[in-house]
Amino acid sequence: MVMAARRAYADAIRWMKRARPPGLDAGRLTRRVLRFCFGLSFILLGIIGVVSPSRFGSPGMKPMASLQWWALAGVVAMALVLVITSRRRVRRTVELLLEPVRRPLDHLPSFEPVTEALDSCPAALRTRFAFGWVWGPAFAVVAATTFLAATSYFIVDAILARLQIGWQQPVLAVANAALAFVVLRVVARRLATWRLALSIQRAVNHRY
Repeated sequence: MVMAARRAYADAIRWMKRARPPGLDAGRLTRRVLRFCFGLSFILLGIIGVVSPSRFGSPGMKPMASLQWWALAGVVAMALVLVITSRRRVRRTVELLLEPVRRPLDHLPSFEPVTEALDSCPAALRTRFAFGWVWGPAFAVVAATTFLAATSYFIVDAILARLQIGWQQPVLAVANAALAFVVLRVVARRLATWRLALSIQRAVNHRY
């Protein structure tokens, strides 16, 4: 029984690996996710800096009261314009991320084999699959976004401070960005099949 369950789980993993896009460039995927997460965190922190600059290293600063505030507002505005001009791509990305929640991705070749294999596995192996292929990569993206939010904070703070900052700030900004890249690079191959893994996990748990 135990050996059969292990074989079924191994089959599921083999099918998941086969589901990766042909010629997958993990580095390129990492950079794409990195740009998306950084853009999201920078816009959010930038808007906070524009609305309430005193929350950063500029106590007492008020909106529209200084040249550096206008500089930050301009950078944030440009970032928002980029999002608006790419709204179709952004909307498509959001739709793809939400698709496994709305319906099973049973049109993908690996869906049925992996689902059937996991159905014959005990709960412990199904949980292992969920953590390794669904929640683990998702947590990695959240962690990377947190690191990038720290980088964004340092950038916004530097703009509001007219770049009059110590050497520690840019070092910390780069270090957090590097950590985000490493975290995403580690899970890049599983991010490529994350939608499928989420759909399978929901199907196995009868969430459709």
